[in-house]
Amino acid sequence: MQIRLASAKDIDGIAHVHVASWQTTYPGIIADSVLSIRYISGLQGVPYYED
Repeated sequence: MQIRLASAKDIDGIAHVHVASWQTTYPGIIADSVLSIRYISGLQGVPYYED
C-alpha cells in the first residue's frame, strides 16, 4: 500500500467516503434530510473545498 497526498482528482472519491461515513455514523443525530444526500454535489452552495 502506498500513501500519498490527496490531489484535486481525488475530491469526488473523498467526498463519497465522507458522505457515506456520515450516513452510517449519525442517523438519529443529524437530520435525515441532510443524511439522505447521496453525493456532495447535493450540497450546492455549501463550501466543501478551498484552495
